[in-house]
Amino acid sequence: MTLAISPQKLAKLSLVLVLAALAFVYAADYFWFRARMMHPRPSDPVESWTIPRVLAIPEKGNKTS
Repeated sequence: MTLAISPQKLAKLSLVLVLAALAFVYAADYFWFRARMMHPRPSDPVESWTIPRVLAIPEKGNKTS
């Protein structure tokens, strides 16, 4: 006795499984991001940092200071 699945049911099942997998990955990534936001570290990609501005002032003889 074999189980025969019609191509339409197989396509619908495949589509549902792909959408469920994408929803799971999206939700897992969202919750991982929110967990990292609750405990920030300087190495996290959303942390900001400042750089001191350095001005290059041109002088005579194509020199800068």
